[in-house]
Amino acid sequence: WVPIMGNYWVGTRWGAQALYQWSDGRYAGATNQEDDLARIGRYLPRRADDVAGTRALVIASGRVAAAANRGQISDSADTDAFAFTVHRGGGRVSLVVGRAGYIGGAMLDAEATLRDGAGAVVARSRPRGDRRAAINVDVPAGSYTLEVRGGAEGTPQYGFSTYSSLGSYAISGTVGNAGAASVNTPRPPTPAPPTTPPPTPAPPTPAPMLPTPEPLVRPEY
Repeated sequence: WVPIMGNYWVGTRWGAQALYQWSDGRYAGATNQEDDLARIGRYLPRRADDVAGTRALVIASGRVAAAANRGQISDSADTDAFAFTVHRGGGRVSLVVGRAGYIGGAMLDAEATLRDGAGAVVARSRPRGDRRAAINVDVPAGSYTLEVRGGAEGTPQYGFSTYSSLGSYAISGTVGNAGAASVNTPRPPTPAPPTTPPPTPAPPTPAPMLPTPEPLVRPEY
């Protein structure tokens, strides 16, 4: 693990498990306690959440391809969820969440959690020293959700926190006896019924015309 010191230079000599992260100065020996992400946020907005709510895990003939199942952790509070089902008889879930788009290291340390339809934790993976997360478990028939978030290791002083575990990831592997997921999507608002215009008032009835009286003729004597 190394902090980014003002210039995002990605080396290759430390191997694929290297971790380069923004820092808030909590690591041992830090001489600058500047909050890097807060400073960046003064000039650049964070990217919008690309997996808002729950997305269906794309499974083709039991295979989960990395190219079809990608996402990005944009901040330390971001958790992405992917839903799938396992048919009657159950099956084995073997999934790997790996960093995508890195050269000799990256910012993201992945953590993965598998939950059942009731929300209970079936399995969780955040291996020490490995930036990938892997789920390998036999499950009964039912609905499941794979949650992905940024991981941490050790303490902020002698390790790293979720502060800068950010970046792109891809999910690959297999799901035995898989079925299509039923994902709840927000329903569009029901349009308001059309407003009925008020009836047009009838024109006023004209007053009746009175006959013009004839002039009086004075009789002559």
